[in-house]
Amino acid sequence: MPEDSNISFTAKVAIVTRTKDRELTLQRTAACVMAQTYPDILWVVVNDGGVRGHVDSLAAMVRESGRAVLVIHHEQSKGRPAAANAGIVANACPWIILLDDDDTVEPQFVKRCMDYLEQSEFPYEGVAVWTDIIHERICNDKIVSIGRYPGYQPTEVSFITLFYTNLFPPSSFVFSRKGWDVAGRFDERLHCSEDWNFNQRLLVAGPIGIIPEVLACLHHRIDSEYEGTVYANTVVHGLGEHQKYYQFWRDELIRNELRSGRLGLGQLNLLALIYFNSQCMRIFSEIAAMTKEDIESVRLGTRAVLKLVSIFGKVLKKFALFYIFLSAIFSKMKRLLNKFVQLFTAWLPRTSGNHYCPVCDSAFDRFAPLPDKYKQYIEAGGKYTCNDLEMLAVATHHCPKCYSADRDRFTAWYLQKELNGFQGNTINVLEFAPHPAVSKFLKSASGVRHSTCDLFMDGVDYKCDITHLKEIPDGSFQVIICSHVLEHVYDDMQAMREMKRILSPGGKAVVLVPIYRPLNECYENPSIINPEERKRHFGQGDHIRLYSRSCFVSRLSEVGFSVECIGLSDIGQETFDRLGLVPTSTLYVAHKPR
Repeated sequence: MPEDSNISFTAKVAIVTRTKDRELTLQRTAACVMAQTYPDILWVVVNDGGVRGHVDSLAAMVRESGRAVLVIHHEQSKGRPAAANAGIVANACPWIILLDDDDTVEPQFVKRCMDYLEQSEFPYEGVAVWTDIIHERICNDKIVSIGRYPGYQPTEVSFITLFYTNLFPPSSFVFSRKGWDVAGRFDERLHCSEDWNFNQRLLVAGPIGIIPEVLACLHHRIDSEYEGTVYANTVVHGLGEHQKYYQFWRDELIRNELRSGRLGLGQLNLLALIYFNSQCMRIFSEIAAMTKEDIESVRLGTRAVLKLVSIFGKVLKKFALFYIFLSAIFSKMKRLLNKFVQLFTAWLPRTSGNHYCPVCDSAFDRFAPLPDKYKQYIEAGGKYTCNDLEMLAVATHHCPKCYSADRDRFTAWYLQKELNGFQGNTINVLEFAPHPAVSKFLKSASGVRHSTCDLFMDGVDYKCDITHLKEIPDGSFQVIICSHVLEHVYDDMQAMREMKRILSPGGKAVVLVPIYRPLNECYENPSIINPEERKRHFGQGDHIRLYSRSCFVSRLSEVGFSVECIGLSDIGQETFDRLGLVPTSTLYVAHKPR
C-alpha cells in the first residue's frame, strides 16, 4: 500500500522506480532524482517484495530535499510489469518516467524532455533521449565504473524501426498518461521485453519524439558472478529470455489478427522482420557479386575492404536484431568484424615495401593512419594533442592487414628476438586484454604456450582482476604482455605486484601505458568518476590517470622490477622507420630478479 497517504500524489512528472534489494544502486537513483533541475516531480518507489529499511531511509532523504515521494511496498514480488503498473496507478501525474533502480539520468534530463514536449508543434505521446551504456562492477560495497560506450542512438521512431528493434530503454523515455490510458497497461505476463511491447502500442496511440543528446545511462554488470544475484541485468544475463518473450507476444498478436482478419501490431512486427532480412540479403548479394576488378582492388590495397566493413557495420547497427544487446556482446561483435576483415585480407600476398609488420609478417608501402575518432578521444580535454604521446604514430598507426597498432608491432619485434633465446624450451606467455592479431602471432610462435587474461572478455583463459590474480600460482610465466591496461586500473601498483608475483625468476613483462611527454609526474584524481569528466581530464571515459615517463618507471621500480627502456638509440633509425614508429617510441620491459 502507498505510504504518506495524507499528501496529494500529483505533480507534472512522476518518476517511477521499481526496486528489490538493490540498496547500492537505489542510492544512486535517489541522487539522480534529487539532482533534477525540473521542479515539479513526484518520485514513486515501488518496493517489489524487497527489504523495507533502506527504501524508507532513502525515501526520507529525498523527501527532506524538498521532493514529493510516494513509497509502495509489495509484500511479495509481483514482477517488473506489475510494479510499473502499480506505480503509475498510484499517482495522477500527466507525464511518467520509468527510471529503473540501477540506471541514471543527467540532471537536465526531465527539463529537456518537458521543454521538448511543451514546445513541439506535434502532439507527442512521449519523447526518448540517447542513452550510453556503462559497464561497472561492485567492489567492497562500492560501484566502480569500468567503461562507457555508445548505446541507443535512434534518429527517428517509426513503425518500421520500432517494430524491428526496441529503440530506447524505459529509463530514457518520458511518456504521457493519456497515451498510457489508450495503449493499455504493461503486460504483466511478460517477465522482460514488456517495455518494447508497450512502446509499440504507445506509438499506435500517437507519435514519439527523439532528443539526440546523451542524457541517460544504462548500467550493466556484465561479469558472470552477478548472474542469479539481485544485481544481475536481464539484458546481459537473461538474453534468451528477451527473445523468448518477444516471440511469445509477437506470435500471439499474429494469431489473433489472423483469426479476426485485421492488420495489427503482430503483422507489422513480421513485416519489419521481412524488411530487415531483405535489406541484409541485398547487401550480401552485392558482396557476393564482386567483380574481378573489385577483388583486384582489394588485393592491391585495403581501402575497398575497409569500405565493405564500414557498410557492413552500418547495416548491423541499423537493422540487426541484436542491436539492443550490443553492449552485452560488444567484444564478440568486435571479434566477428575483425574476422570479416581477415576473410578478405588473409590471402593478401607478402610484398616488398618500406614498412614491415612483424605481427602478421607482411610488408607494405605504407601503414594506415590513426582514425579521426581516436584523435578526438585523445584530444578531448584540450590540454594535449596526439603528438604529446610518447608512442603514437598518427600517420603510420596500424597495419592494414591485421590492424596491429605501432605499439603492437614494437612488442612483436621485441618478442621475436626474445623467443629465439628459448629455443628447445617451452615458454609460458600471458597476455592481458589480448589483441586478436598479437594473440595469433604468439600462438603461431614455436615453443610458446600462450594464455590470456581479462576481467570482462569472453573466451580468455583467466577471467579475473589484474589486481587479484588468485587463479594464477606464483612464478607461472616467463613472459607477460600488459599493453594499455594499467591506465584503467585504480590500484596500478597492486597490479604491478601481481604481475611480478606470477612471473618466474628472471622473467620479463612488456608493460605499456599511454605516456604524456609534457608531464613530469602522473596526473590522477580519484574523485573524478563521471565518464564525461574523465574524458576532459584523462582523454577517455574509462581512463583514471595520465602517466609521465618518470612516474611510470618509478612505480615499476618501486614494486621490485628492474626496468629496461628500449628506444631509437637501441635499435636504430632504419628499424624504427620499417616498423612505422615515431622517434620518441619506447618499449618498457620490466625484469624480475633471478
